[in-house]
Amino acid sequence: MAQARGDLDQFLALEARRPDWRQDPFRSAERLLAAGRLDEALSWARREHRGGLAYV
Repeated sequence: MAQARGDLDQFLALEARRPDWRQDPFRSAERLLAAGRLDEALSWARREHRGGLAYV
């Protein structure tokens, strides 16, 4: 909903509340970059992405 309303701050708050393995830091960084919020975009881009499949 936050995404549809264009509420970037609410979108980021919801993304931060997701479990680490469900977060998509690069998607958040792209949105911040498009909004001209470069420092925050860099911070999100530097987050470690924990997710995907693990093979044993």
